[in-house]
Amino acid sequence: TLTIATLVASICFQIFQSFLRKSLVHSTAFNLQLIMDTINSDLDELIFLTKWSSTNSLFVKYLDSNTSNSDGLSLAAYERLKEEYQNSRSSDYIKRLIISDDGSKFLQVGNLNNLGLPYDDLTGKKQDFFIDLLRTEDFNWIGIENDIFIPTGNEQIIPIIRPIYGSYGNELAGWVFLAISTDIITDNFRNYTIPEDSNIYFTIGEKTYLIESDNQLTKIDFKPETVAILTETTLNPSTIASIVQGENGNQRTLVSCFSSIDSWYISQTLSESQFSSQKTAYYLILLLIVLSVISLGIGLTIYINHTINVPIRGIQKKLIAISNGDFSKDKSIEWEHELGEIGKGINILSKDVVTLMDKRIEDEKQQKDLEYQILQSQINPHFLHNTLNSIK
Repeated sequence: TLTIATLVASICFQIFQSFLRKSLVHSTAFNLQLIMDTINSDLDELIFLTKWSSTNSLFVKYLDSNTSNSDGLSLAAYERLKEEYQNSRSSDYIKRLIISDDGSKFLQVGNLNNLGLPYDDLTGKKQDFFIDLLRTEDFNWIGIENDIFIPTGNEQIIPIIRPIYGSYGNELAGWVFLAISTDIITDNFRNYTIPEDSNIYFTIGEKTYLIESDNQLTKIDFKPETVAILTETTLNPSTIASIVQGENGNQRTLVSCFSSIDSWYISQTLSESQFSSQKTAYYLILLLIVLSVISLGIGLTIYINHTINVPIRGIQKKLIAISNGDFSKDKSIEWEHELGEIGKGINILSKDVVTLMDKRIEDEKQQKDLEYQILQSQINPHFLHNTLNSIK
């Protein structure tokens, strides 16, 4: 019983561990998916604002206009830009939105207390990513950079730069610069509980950032080796669970949730302490099962000994006594169960044997008495008188 119980408990533990890991993967993937959906929603809004700014006819007209007679147009363009900025539901994550050209045209809105110095052509041109992003055909994500319009250079942003073409669509009239606050990522993790032995990574383009406990993004070199893909635990095509091996050789379960925006995704390593705590609970349960089975075995042994072994030994003892000629009735072998019925049958058998023996003895006694009476009848006086007459 103990062996079977241990085997069953071990199998159940393996099933439970598999279910626990699958459940933890599902819950982690679900939480990451919610966060990514929120980020996607805000990014879509900001991407739409950038596209709108780069194609709005008023801004194109403003950039194409002459400086001498563009004061009214500048004010109208600024008011329109400010209105669109304020109406954006993701405006809290816009540190600055700039529409400018390579010369004197410059419109800027944002929620920074210090928007920095007015546009300096050299400041923008000195940044390699500025030109690279301006020349790409579509949105290109290079990760987190320092804000090029703040002299101190310690304000981190996610830049979007798109070209604005002239009225005829051939020549470059200017550009849109959108500086996205990193809060668009970290705000979603403020109430997210991260176990001590679990890490969350956020990847933008080819750069990966570790989300610290204080909601700070730290750039790291995170390139784990994939050992296996856990296809049975995936919830949807945008979520992947895998076993990865880190630089220290330890294998961890990694859940990655991909964004609808290219090259954006979140990854989280599952907490092994949760599995360890579950294992500890399992060992306690297994110990409890073993103790319960042993206690049950002891109880069953005592019960079986009392209800089977003791009666059988009593019946055996009575049978030995009968074989030695003791046919007395033994009340101690009569119990209120099946073996007690056997004991009662043995006592009845003993009584019947005694009765049969007594009857046989009585029959033998009666036979001897009859023989004696016959002998007596042979020596009665009449017999003697006849005998004497015959002699005479």
